[in-house]
Amino acid sequence: MIVKNEEQYIGKCLMSVKPVVDEMIVVDTGSIDNTKDIARALGAKVYDFKWSGDFSEARNYSLSKASGDWILALDADEVISSSDHALLSEIMKKSNLPSAYTFVTRNYTNKTGSQGLSVNDGKYLREEAGIGWDPSSKARLFINDQRIRFENRVHEFVEKTVEKAGMAIGSCSIPIHHYGGLDVKKVSAKGEAYYQLGREKLMEKGDNLKALYELAVQASELKKYEEAVELWQKVIHLDPNEPPAYFNLGFAYLELGKYEESVMASKKAVELSPYFKEAAINYSHGELYLGGIKKAINVLEAVLRDNPEFPSAMATLSAAYLLAKKKSEAHELIQKLRKKNFDCAPFLHEISKNLISSGKYEQALSLLEAAVESKNITKETRSLVEKCYQAFTGSELALHCE
Repeated sequence: MIVKNEEQYIGKCLMSVKPVVDEMIVVDTGSIDNTKDIARALGAKVYDFKWSGDFSEARNYSLSKASGDWILALDADEVISSSDHALLSEIMKKSNLPSAYTFVTRNYTNKTGSQGLSVNDGKYLREEAGIGWDPSSKARLFINDQRIRFENRVHEFVEKTVEKAGMAIGSCSIPIHHYGGLDVKKVSAKGEAYYQLGREKLMEKGDNLKALYELAVQASELKKYEEAVELWQKVIHLDPNEPPAYFNLGFAYLELGKYEESVMASKKAVELSPYFKEAAINYSHGELYLGGIKKAINVLEAVLRDNPEFPSAMATLSAAYLLAKKKSEAHELIQKLRKKNFDCAPFLHEISKNLISSGKYEQALSLLEAAVESKNITKETRSLVEKCYQAFTGSELALHCE
């Protein structure tokens, strides 16, 4: 692994793999905390590498220090469950197997609108965190061969070099548990670094589709939504049939409070990919804030017919039901979500805030009152109720005076 200032995570990471590996290679790119001391104390071989702004260069330096037959590439904020050690060992002992394996990374999150969100189901009780996880996949385990090297200054991967060498890539059922997304400060700092590298990459390659896509993702992660909109529009100009681009454009518009534009972009994503449930959620949010409660309910009910356990759809539909005065239906969904350990309070709070920002004080107040009644409240709920009530009654008084 390559690391920098990872004292909070690196111990847990190394301990999670120490029983199943022969050596642990840690390449440090400039830590000023206790990262290197912790790594050495746990038996890792630690090497210094002067940061050059190129993740692949640092990764490939780490590969040059490995002496084992197989290489497992991890980040410091990741772990592998001890329950999967036996399977991991078994894979590496067999012959006539693929030369590389892709793993699904469980990126734990507290963001209810994450694309592909899966709610924690208790299968990995010790490793699970947040409200659930969204998946990403790439090669993590591969033979120690000089032809296999990382590529890309940022978002580095080895797949192309594996294929170029004529080697097969298989898939592994073992998940990697990733916790970095739960650390807001770390996400912000890391995202800013990735963002700057992405800008440099885009300058080098011009309007390259992949570079634009990666930078647009980083802009959204850093809440640079105005820039994200411009970047997603450029992506769409180069590839007008890319559903995720319209989905992300719709999300950026949502965050900017441009609900009509969000509805149009999200609707286009669904048209291109009818089962794109996250895009349908974006669409329903836009309709809610525009006052199209019935439209939102129809869309959400359709999503749940195909995905009956999808938490974001259940939570959004519960809010829509509350706004439509269908309290029994809403409470039934809220109870189902509670059994899944899904907290509706932040979700209802956020929807209420957006209703207020769009001038729909009466609807926001009714939703907040229902949230209080069903005990789905946050620390900020009371102040939000007061703010909403003042705005609502203030507008009534103004109208009366006229």
